[in-house]
Amino acid sequence: MSKQLADLLLKERLISQADYSAAEENYGKTKELHVKFLTRAGIITEDKLVAFFSKKYSIPSFDLSKYAVAEEVIKTLSTEEARRYKMIPLQKAKGTVVVAICDPTALVNLEDMKFRTQMKVEAVITSISAFEAAMEKYYGVLTSLESQVRNKGEADAVEDVGMTADAHEIKDAGEIDAPIIQLVNSILVDAIKKKASDIHIEPYEHSFRVRYRIDGALYESMKPPAQVKNAVIARVKIMARMDIAEKRLPQDGRIK
Repeated sequence: MSKQLADLLLKERLISQADYSAAEENYGKTKELHVKFLTRAGIITEDKLVAFFSKKYSIPSFDLSKYAVAEEVIKTLSTEEARRYKMIPLQKAKGTVVVAICDPTALVNLEDMKFRTQMKVEAVITSISAFEAAMEKYYGVLTSLESQVRNKGEADAVEDVGMTADAHEIKDAGEIDAPIIQLVNSILVDAIKKKASDIHIEPYEHSFRVRYRIDGALYESMKPPAQVKNAVIARVKIMARMDIAEKRLPQDGRIK
Protein backbone atom coordinates (compact mmCIF):
# COMPACT_ATOMS: atom_id res chain seq x y z
CA MET A 1 0.00 0.00 0.00
CA SER A 2 1.64 3.18 -1.19
CA LYS A 3 2.90 6.18 0.73
CA GLN A 4 0.35 8.36 -1.08
CA LEU A 5 -2.45 6.86 1.03
CA ALA A 6 -0.68 7.98 4.21
CA ASP A 7 -0.30 11.41 2.59
CA LEU A 8 -4.05 11.42 1.98
CA LEU A 9 -4.82 10.48 5.59
CA LEU A 10 -2.61 13.32 6.79
CA LYS A 11 -4.25 15.78 4.40
CA GLU A 12 -7.71 14.73 5.61
CA ARG A 13 -6.52 15.08 9.24
CA LEU A 14 -7.24 11.47 10.08
CA ILE A 15 -3.70 11.17 11.40
CA SER A 16 -1.33 13.74 12.88
CA GLN A 17 2.02 14.87 11.56
CA ALA A 18 3.65 12.96 14.42
CA ASP A 19 1.81 9.79 13.37
CA TYR A 20 2.91 10.30 9.78
CA SER A 21 6.52 10.84 10.82
CA ALA A 22 6.42 7.67 12.94
CA ALA A 23 5.18 5.71 9.91
CA GLU A 24 7.96 7.20 7.77
CA GLU A 25 10.60 6.31 10.34
CA ASN A 26 9.25 2.78 10.70
CA TYR A 27 9.24 2.30 6.92
CA GLY A 28 12.87 3.38 6.75
CA LYS A 29 13.79 0.71 9.30
CA THR A 30 11.52 -2.21 8.39
CA LYS A 31 9.95 -1.45 4.97
CA GLU A 32 6.54 -2.03 6.57
CA LEU A 33 3.99 -0.13 4.52
CA HIS A 34 2.84 3.17 6.01
CA VAL A 35 -0.87 2.44 6.33
CA LYS A 36 -0.25 -1.04 7.68
CA PHE A 37 1.94 0.44 10.41
CA LEU A 38 -0.74 3.00 11.27
CA THR A 39 -3.37 0.30 11.76
CA ARG A 40 -1.05 -2.09 13.58
CA ALA A 41 0.01 0.68 15.97
CA GLY A 42 -3.64 1.51 16.69
CA ILE A 43 -3.31 5.04 15.30
CA ILE A 44 -6.29 4.43 13.03
CA THR A 45 -8.61 1.42 13.11
CA GLU A 46 -9.11 -0.79 10.09
CA ASP A 47 -12.87 -0.16 10.20
CA LYS A 48 -12.33 3.59 10.07
CA LEU A 49 -9.81 3.20 7.27
CA VAL A 50 -12.16 1.05 5.19
CA ALA A 51 -15.06 3.47 5.77
CA PHE A 52 -12.90 6.42 4.71
CA PHE A 53 -11.62 4.74 1.54
CA SER A 54 -15.12 3.51 0.70
CA LYS A 55 -16.53 7.04 0.86
CA LYS A 56 -13.52 8.73 -0.75
CA TYR A 57 -13.36 6.43 -3.77
CA SER A 58 -17.06 5.45 -3.95
CA ILE A 59 -16.31 1.75 -3.48
CA PRO A 60 -18.65 -0.51 -1.47
CA SER A 61 -17.06 -1.89 1.70
CA PHE A 62 -17.01 -5.64 2.24
CA ASP A 63 -16.09 -7.92 5.16
CA LEU A 64 -13.92 -10.49 3.41
CA SER A 65 -13.19 -12.30 6.68
CA LYS A 66 -16.76 -13.66 6.71
CA TYR A 67 -16.86 -14.78 3.10
CA ALA A 68 -15.74 -18.04 1.50
CA VAL A 69 -14.69 -17.79 -2.14
CA ALA A 70 -15.45 -20.71 -4.45
CA GLU A 71 -12.41 -22.52 -5.83
CA GLU A 72 -13.43 -21.99 -9.45
CA VAL A 73 -13.67 -18.23 -8.82
CA ILE A 74 -10.22 -18.07 -7.20
CA LYS A 75 -8.79 -19.68 -10.32
CA THR A 76 -9.80 -16.56 -12.26
CA LEU A 77 -6.41 -15.16 -11.24
CA SER A 78 -3.12 -16.97 -10.76
CA THR A 79 -1.04 -16.27 -7.66
CA GLU A 80 1.20 -13.95 -9.65
CA GLU A 81 -1.78 -12.05 -11.11
CA ALA A 82 -3.49 -11.66 -7.73
CA ARG A 83 -0.27 -10.21 -6.33
CA ARG A 84 0.34 -7.96 -9.32
CA TYR A 85 -3.21 -6.61 -9.50
CA LYS A 86 -3.58 -6.55 -5.68
CA MET A 87 -7.02 -8.12 -6.05
CA ILE A 88 -8.86 -11.26 -4.97
CA PRO A 89 -11.78 -12.45 -7.14
CA LEU A 90 -14.96 -12.99 -5.11
CA GLN A 91 -17.80 -13.72 -7.51
CA LYS A 92 -18.38 -14.35 -11.20
CA ALA A 93 -21.78 -14.07 -12.82
CA LYS A 94 -23.30 -12.88 -16.09
CA GLY A 95 -20.08 -11.52 -17.54
CA THR A 96 -19.04 -9.68 -14.37
CA VAL A 97 -16.34 -10.50 -11.84
CA VAL A 98 -16.32 -8.84 -8.41
CA VAL A 99 -12.90 -8.38 -6.82
CA ALA A 100 -11.80 -7.39 -3.31
CA ILE A 101 -9.04 -4.85 -2.73
CA CYS A 102 -7.60 -3.27 0.41
CA ASP A 103 -5.56 -0.62 -1.41
CA PRO A 104 -7.47 1.99 -3.46
CA THR A 105 -4.41 2.51 -5.66
CA ALA A 106 -5.19 -0.96 -7.06
CA LEU A 107 -8.14 0.60 -8.89
CA VAL A 108 -5.75 1.55 -11.69
CA ASN A 109 -5.46 -2.19 -12.43
CA LEU A 110 -9.16 -2.64 -13.22
CA GLU A 111 -8.67 -2.12 -16.95
CA ASP A 112 -5.87 -4.69 -17.06
CA MET A 113 -8.07 -7.08 -15.13
CA LYS A 114 -10.92 -6.43 -17.55
CA PHE A 115 -8.66 -7.19 -20.51
CA ARG A 116 -7.26 -10.29 -18.79
CA THR A 117 -10.67 -11.80 -17.97
CA GLN A 118 -12.70 -10.33 -20.84
CA MET A 119 -15.32 -9.52 -18.22
CA LYS A 120 -16.69 -6.42 -16.54
CA VAL A 121 -14.84 -5.86 -13.25
CA GLU A 122 -16.36 -4.37 -10.10
CA ALA A 123 -14.39 -3.70 -6.91
CA VAL A 124 -15.21 -3.74 -3.21
CA ILE A 125 -12.85 -2.67 -0.44
CA THR A 126 -11.96 -4.70 2.61
CA SER A 127 -9.57 -4.42 5.55
CA ILE A 128 -5.83 -5.04 5.24
CA SER A 129 -5.90 -7.95 7.70
CA ALA A 130 -8.84 -9.65 5.96
CA PHE A 131 -7.22 -9.21 2.56
CA GLU A 132 -3.87 -10.62 3.68
CA ALA A 133 -5.57 -13.56 5.42
CA ALA A 134 -7.50 -14.33 2.24
CA MET A 135 -4.36 -14.08 0.11
CA GLU A 136 -2.67 -16.59 2.39
CA LYS A 137 -5.73 -18.86 2.43
CA TYR A 138 -6.35 -18.91 -1.31
CA TYR A 139 -2.94 -18.24 -2.81
CA GLY A 140 -0.78 -19.81 -0.15
CA VAL A 141 2.90 -20.03 0.52
CA LEU A 142 4.22 -17.38 -1.87
CA THR A 143 2.29 -14.62 -0.11
CA SER A 144 3.46 -15.84 3.29
CA LEU A 145 7.05 -16.00 2.11
CA GLU A 146 6.96 -12.50 0.64
CA SER A 147 5.48 -11.09 3.83
CA GLN A 148 8.25 -12.71 5.86
CA VAL A 149 10.93 -11.22 3.62
CA ARG A 150 9.29 -7.79 3.47
CA ASN A 151 8.46 -7.38 7.15
CA LYS A 152 11.86 -8.40 8.53
CA GLY A 153 15.31 -7.02 7.97
CA GLU A 154 16.85 -8.70 4.94
CA ALA A 155 19.60 -10.47 6.87
CA ASP A 156 17.13 -11.83 9.44
CA ALA A 157 14.70 -12.92 6.73
CA VAL A 158 17.41 -14.75 4.83
CA GLU A 159 18.34 -16.66 7.96
CA ASP A 160 14.74 -17.36 9.01
CA VAL A 161 13.47 -18.89 5.77
CA GLY A 162 16.58 -20.81 4.87
CA MET A 163 17.79 -18.44 2.17
CA THR A 164 21.44 -19.35 2.66
CA ALA A 165 23.69 -17.47 0.25
CA ASP A 166 26.08 -20.39 -0.30
CA ALA A 167 24.45 -23.69 -1.17
CA HIS A 168 27.39 -25.71 0.19
CA GLU A 169 26.47 -24.53 3.69
CA ILE A 170 23.22 -26.49 3.51
CA LYS A 171 23.94 -30.04 4.58
CA ASP A 172 20.52 -31.67 4.25
CA ALA A 173 16.81 -31.03 3.84
CA GLY A 174 16.44 -30.32 7.54
CA GLU A 175 18.38 -27.08 7.11
CA ILE A 176 15.92 -25.66 4.57
CA ASP A 177 12.98 -24.25 6.48
CA ALA A 178 9.32 -25.02 5.89
CA PRO A 179 8.44 -21.98 3.72
CA ILE A 180 11.03 -22.97 1.10
CA ILE A 181 9.94 -26.61 1.15
CA GLN A 182 6.31 -25.54 0.78
CA LEU A 183 7.18 -23.20 -2.08
CA VAL A 184 9.01 -25.90 -4.04
CA ASN A 185 6.22 -28.40 -3.39
CA SER A 186 3.62 -25.87 -4.56
CA ILE A 187 5.58 -25.27 -7.78
CA LEU A 188 5.64 -29.01 -8.52
CA VAL A 189 1.95 -29.53 -7.71
CA ASP A 190 0.90 -26.48 -9.73
CA ALA A 191 2.94 -27.63 -12.73
CA ILE A 192 1.31 -31.06 -12.60
CA LYS A 193 -2.17 -29.54 -12.38
CA LYS A 194 -1.44 -27.36 -15.41
CA LYS A 195 0.02 -30.34 -17.31
CA ALA A 196 3.37 -28.63 -17.82
CA SER A 197 6.06 -30.65 -19.58
CA ASP A 198 8.92 -28.57 -18.12
CA ILE A 199 9.54 -26.32 -15.13
CA HIS A 200 12.05 -23.51 -15.63
CA ILE A 201 13.46 -22.14 -12.36
CA GLU A 202 15.31 -19.02 -13.50
CA PRO A 203 17.52 -17.09 -11.04
CA TYR A 204 18.96 -13.75 -12.14
CA GLU A 205 21.13 -11.25 -10.33
CA HIS A 206 18.25 -9.09 -9.09
CA SER A 207 15.17 -11.20 -9.85
CA PHE A 208 13.82 -14.73 -9.78
CA ARG A 209 11.04 -16.34 -11.76
CA VAL A 210 9.42 -19.70 -12.44
CA ARG A 211 8.05 -20.61 -15.86
CA TYR A 212 6.18 -23.66 -17.16
CA ARG A 213 6.27 -25.10 -20.66
CA ILE A 214 2.71 -25.94 -21.65
CA ASP A 215 1.88 -27.15 -25.16
CA GLY A 216 5.32 -26.07 -26.33
CA ALA A 217 5.11 -22.47 -25.06
CA LEU A 218 6.68 -20.97 -21.93
CA TYR A 219 4.39 -19.21 -19.46
CA GLU A 220 5.48 -17.29 -16.38
CA SER A 221 3.97 -18.86 -13.27
CA MET A 222 5.35 -16.78 -10.41
CA LYS A 223 8.06 -14.39 -9.30
CA PRO A 224 9.17 -15.36 -5.78
CA PRO A 225 11.33 -12.90 -3.81
CA ALA A 226 14.82 -12.81 -5.30
CA GLN A 227 16.31 -13.53 -1.87
CA VAL A 228 14.99 -17.11 -1.91
CA LYS A 229 16.57 -18.22 -5.19
CA ASN A 230 19.59 -20.01 -3.68
CA ALA A 231 17.48 -21.86 -1.13
CA VAL A 232 14.95 -22.95 -3.77
CA ILE A 233 17.72 -24.26 -6.02
CA ALA A 234 19.32 -26.06 -3.08
CA ARG A 235 15.98 -27.64 -2.18
CA VAL A 236 15.46 -28.92 -5.74
CA LYS A 237 19.01 -30.34 -5.79
CA ILE A 238 18.40 -32.13 -2.49
CA MET A 239 15.15 -33.62 -3.77
CA ALA A 240 16.88 -34.75 -6.98
CA ARG A 241 19.88 -36.14 -5.05
CA MET A 242 22.32 -33.81 -6.77
CA ASP A 243 25.47 -32.19 -5.39
CA ILE A 244 24.30 -28.88 -3.91
CA ALA A 245 27.87 -27.59 -3.71
CA GLU A 246 28.41 -27.91 -7.48
CA LYS A 247 27.42 -24.66 -9.20
CA ARG A 248 29.37 -24.65 -12.45
CA LEU A 249 28.77 -28.03 -14.08
CA PRO A 250 25.39 -29.36 -15.29
CA GLN A 251 23.93 -32.25 -13.30
CA ASP A 252 21.27 -34.89 -13.85
CA GLY A 253 18.89 -35.82 -11.08
CA ARG A 254 15.55 -37.45 -10.46
CA ILE A 255 12.74 -36.69 -8.03
CA LYS A 256 10.55 -39.60 -7.00
